[in-house]
Amino acid sequence: MPNFVKIDGRVEAPFLAAARATLGDRYSDNVRAIYTAAIRHVVATLVRGFTDAAGDPAAGSDPTASSDPAASSDPAASSDPAAIAEVAIAASHSR
Repeated sequence: MPNFVKIDGRVEAPFLAAARATLGDRYSDNVRAIYTAAIRHVVATLVRGFTDAAGDPAAGSDPTASSDPAASSDPAASSDPAAIAEVAIAASHSR
């Protein structure tokens, strides 16, 4: 599914806009950082799953690699809630 990989850059902004519209004045820099880490994790997991299932290394997947997001060196792609929180906290402090 090579076309599926193209969505990863198109999901984050609309997702954050929807969160901002839904939360209103409760939407803060910290909430944005947490939701950013969460949507990046979800999209990375979806893309990895579809490319692994397709066995298409040209689409950004190594069919011999683990599809477990926790195996990634990218903390934002982790399935560990503590790692996701750490990314969100770091992002909120960098602004």
